Amino acid sequence: MATWYTYSVPYYEKELETLENEFETEYKEEQEKQRRLAEFDVMLFDEKIQFYEDLSKVPHFLKFYYHVPSLYIEDSWCTPDFECMDPMGLFYKYLDKKSFRTLRKKIFKMKKCKYKAEGKQRLTKSELYILLSFARRWCKIHLLYNQNDRDFNYKITLWVASRILFYLEC
Repeated sequence: MATWYTYSVPYYEKELETLENEFETEYKEEQEKQRRLAEFDVMLFDEKIQFYEDLSKVPHFLKFYYHVPSLYIEDSWCTPDFECMDPMGLFYKYLDKKSFRTLRKKIFKMKKCKYKAEGKQRLTKSELYILLSFARRWCKIHLLYNQNDRDFNYKITLWVASRILFYLEC
């Protein structure tokens, strides 16, 4: 006749099992996070390539067909660093007088401006709208917009548009 004895599991065994479960859960969460980041990187790369291809179809922005900006330049597009009296302060160095006036009067609806155009790039009204739409697209691709701050979103869009013009001038 067999007799069975049961013993309680020591406390350290329970603690060890709990720790193993926690480590396994953390490992799975970290792997999932890494997978999502890798998917985002692939999506971001694809979106940027499509962005440059679409932008290069506009004759004024043909440079993007032959030369894609470096990662350093792209990072500068995503980190605004400017101080100006009005939005025109971002564009006066790049646009010629006619384009600058078009941007000021017809797009920004400004009567006066503290800046005078110094640049050489000539853009039509439709090309200026295209530039701003591509700047918005860049901001959306890189998740730069703040849902609660429309003023910031406006400024970051203008920053990206000015950086695109700066890149074209280099």
